[in-house]
Amino acid sequence: MSFGRHLILDSCVVLTDVFRSQKFGAAVEKMKRDSTKAKIPLLITVSVFEECETRVNGLMILLAKIVDELWDYMIEVHKDQPSESRPMSQADIQEIGNFFEDAKRRYHDNVTTRDQVAAYEVLIVDFLEEKLTSRESLSQKEFFNNCMVQVQRLQHTLDGQLLTYSSNRLTYPIDNSSVQALHFKLPKIKPSDLRILLEANEHKKTHPKTIFISLDDHDIILEAKRIESEIGLRCATPVYAVNTVTQI
Repeated sequence: MSFGRHLILDSCVVLTDVFRSQKFGAAVEKMKRDSTKAKIPLLITVSVFEECETRVNGLMILLAKIVDELWDYMIEVHKDQPSESRPMSQADIQEIGNFFEDAKRRYHDNVTTRDQVAAYEVLIVDFLEEKLTSRESLSQKEFFNNCMVQVQRLQHTLDGQLLTYSSNRLTYPIDNSSVQALHFKLPKIKPSDLRILLEANEHKKTHPKTIFISLDDHDIILEAKRIESEIGLRCATPVYAVNTVTQI
């Protein structure tokens, strides 16, 4: 049994799971396996849920923008041909590849976004290859209609994965003055992250065996000792989450 032990997750941990991120996916999967075995619930605060919703919606807006850019790119490549009725061909696959190489390069500093753009690229290229292999006629307009359908399907999938966390959502109102006071003591941490830490700490007041789980090395993990010193909330990475909380 968990004996009242709780793990509260940072938004970066939730998004790693929702987006199936390769970089930290194994660590988060280990945490989920360990917590299930130990019957320790994974919780999130309302601010974490809202931040994750914003990130998912932002990604969908970005992918829709990329589809528009790809449309303009293909029109430029085939400017001597009708843009909507032109049949798609094997040569278009290489052009799509060229476009996405540039698109992914724009997000080299954001691993999650780059991975999602790459995953979306696979979806639409697979669709096009399947149509061409079966020798089905596919116009450029039909191909781009499908591109938007894939964006909608992806949003539905990501929203569904995020909603699996909603039943374990915690609501603790934190006033701005509390965030500002803590920011004075922990100036290296962003106010939005401090609000989440304070929400987690409110839960800890009634559930003492609670720790905060994050992948944010810069703002949270490197500041973990100072966070615990200031507000008494222990922080850990997903790999050591269950081991850490069982030591309390």
